[in-house]
Amino acid sequence: MSEDIKIKKLAKNLVMITLDEEGKIIQSEMEKLISGLIETQPSGLKKLLKLILNETKRLEYGYSAVVEFNGKSDQRMVDNLVQKLDTLTVGKVELKIVETPTIIAGYRVRIGDDVIEDSIASRLSNLNKSFQ
Repeated sequence: MSEDIKIKKLAKNLVMITLDEEGKIIQSEMEKLISGLIETQPSGLKKLLKLILNETKRLEYGYSAVVEFNGKSDQRMVDNLVQKLDTLTVGKVELKIVETPTIIAGYRVRIGDDVIEDSIASRLSNLNKSFQ
């Protein structure tokens, strides 16, 4: 296994031990982790700290999801979305429902930097790209 893969796994595992049962980072645990690393000065510390920061950002941004669609939401749909998103992410997901009139017959879900869209516009766009 290459050194980069090892250090990425280490960073991910170190961040995972700072999480609570809901998958959120416990600030005091993260502070202990960082101060312990700075105190011991392991080789590749700068790279390890950058990877820990990236993993922390990924987890923090993953806690909320914005769901956009055209129309009114019903509780059953919201419950299904929350349940599905909880299985796909580390911790609980806070769902924000936004009515977007420009989305026709579909939806758009944003979790951090990731966007999942299934609408007529996105399907037509994909079809258009396939003909070019």
